[in-house]
Amino acid sequence: MEGVHTPLKAAFAEARAARDMGTVLPVFLRSPLFVVAVAEGERLEPFITKSPIPDRMCVTVAESREALASVPAHLVHPIGMDRLLRCIIGTWDIVVTYPDGGDILQAEYVPDLRDMLARTGGA
Repeated sequence: MEGVHTPLKAAFAEARAARDMGTVLPVFLRSPLFVVAVAEGERLEPFITKSPIPDRMCVTVAESREALASVPAHLVHPIGMDRLLRCIIGTWDIVVTYPDGGDILQAEYVPDLRDMLARTGGA
């Protein structure tokens, strides 16, 4: 885990080491996020791109605006987990970008995030 250290980046590293990506979910749920999206009034439409995983699509998020410095500022928006999950339709991966790399939360974990959020009263 070189370079920038964030709670989410550390959680992904620990999850990979434990071979259990489910362990990243509680940290993911609590992380402040920024999403790459087009704002249409109060509505956000995530900018969907090809996932690094072949034949899949993804939405891109980061824990800071700085991690998305290469993205035009008008496309970077703070977003809560409940709103992010409402924006995700279908089977989209979530790509988490850091200034020095990134991680992927595969679409298969999104229903688990929704369940966790509902249990905590967030949705």
